[in-house]
Amino acid sequence: MRRFQWNSLGVGDHVQLHQSAGPELTDGVIQVVEVVRGSNGVGVRVDQDVLWPARMTVHLEPRDPAESCWRCDAALGI
Repeated sequence: MRRFQWNSLGVGDHVQLHQSAGPELTDGVIQVVEVVRGSNGVGVRVDQDVLWPARMTVHLEPRDPAESCWRCDAALGI
């Protein structure tokens, strides 16, 4: 996810994230946003947990197929 997209996320936004190095995506909802200089901290609720993923492991929902992601591309054999 590009930094400007990451920094524009707000509580209640729906996202998909990679929880491992594999291509699987998990649905989540933004629960907490910590506004800091550079790149915000974003807490994503997945089931009963709040995760603090890296920006490059998160996709906006619905996922933009034009957005490059090595994890998703690997699943497609690209």
